[in-house]
Amino acid sequence: MDAVRPIALLGAVAISIVLGGMARLEGSKPLFDQISAINMSEPTPVGAWDITLDGALENTVVTKPIIAANTRFGIKLFSQIYQQEKAKNIFISPLSLTLALQMLNGGATGATHEAIASVLETPGMEQEQIDSTLSALQTYLQERDSEVELAIANSFWRQQGDSFNSNFIQRIETCYQALSREIDFSNPATAAPLINGWVGQETRQKIDHILEPHEIMSGTVALLVNAIYFKSAWLSPFSEADTREHPFVLADGQIQPHPLMFQTQEFAYYENALFQAIALPYGNTAEVNLYIFLPKSEVGLDSFLEKLNSENWNLWLKDYWEHKPIKLGLPRFKIEYEIELKDLLTAMNMGIAFSPQADFSSITPEPFWISKIKHKTFVEVNEEGTEASAVTGILGTRSGPVEMIMDRPFFFAIRDDTTGTLLFMGTLVNPTL
Repeated sequence: MDAVRPIALLGAVAISIVLGGMARLEGSKPLFDQISAINMSEPTPVGAWDITLDGALENTVVTKPIIAANTRFGIKLFSQIYQQEKAKNIFISPLSLTLALQMLNGGATGATHEAIASVLETPGMEQEQIDSTLSALQTYLQERDSEVELAIANSFWRQQGDSFNSNFIQRIETCYQALSREIDFSNPATAAPLINGWVGQETRQKIDHILEPHEIMSGTVALLVNAIYFKSAWLSPFSEADTREHPFVLADGQIQPHPLMFQTQEFAYYENALFQAIALPYGNTAEVNLYIFLPKSEVGLDSFLEKLNSENWNLWLKDYWEHKPIKLGLPRFKIEYEIELKDLLTAMNMGIAFSPQADFSSITPEPFWISKIKHKTFVEVNEEGTEASAVTGILGTRSGPVEMIMDRPFFFAIRDDTTGTLLFMGTLVNPTL
């Protein structure tokens, strides 16, 4: 009688890795993205676009629910992670996680499919519509701006000689342009370097590995991976000559000197009782922006994040942003982050996918479930611009410039403004970590 055998599913750079902890039941056979995007005279479009399969945009509402779902899922998951790891700098990719988990969910049925769809905020939506929309979105995002490099890659690694549903493989190859390859998981010392080599290549070596040989268990039969890589120069770069040491006030009141980059320039800016916010544009078109939300000193990051939900996010982005001169101070920082999501996703009611009751019969005729989901990310912000990756495997007055000095913990997100897609989000609590 064969032992229980997990399947590894990996996604992300964001690397989200859904480590298939999909396992066979005992007794079964072996398995194996100019601020023009924020138009100050009109509300910012938050996802009200239909992206056709050839990458063209049409102003309809077909795509809106799926992009809105990615936002809701990302914010909810981020809030859960922050409660557990608020002392750390956090950086995740909602898009990477969504792509990895939607690829997976296309192979789930019954209660398992419903549980994953609920966590991904897509209950009741047709999987075929989700797949075609995400397929078009991937194509569109990667062709946005010649000066913005955004690369998305997917792969499915399966145990050689094992039985997998050809319809599932054809679906992820067609809709997600996934590489599908057989591999011998029974030899972890060989399998792990092959998978990590693919991850390193797709993330430009910013994430050079996602899987350690010891994480490939005796029952591992498959690994599903999404990798995202982003790199772009600022539309208005910082000068290194203006970078200088500046006190950064930590959440506990301690002061930590750290290099801050300074410039005075006109940016899209928004302020309310909770925070100051700014949009820093990338590339030539400025349709992809780094949004920074700096909580007021009397508010703090904890209280800001208590108010951060998808409804407020959309309201804040639709509110009156104005172009005004800003004296900007932004830390140079780099974050390398890794998290396993099994416990958090279980708490969000996706536990069935991690249990023998999971139904992934559209992937393989043999029962299996998820054993581990890993998400690994990298971001570096400096004078030139931003470089980020993930693997899952998801702002005038005559009174002078407004000051917005990021010298205390803040929240930030990279968003494609035309579609409303949240690419990355994070918190910086200590730039020296």
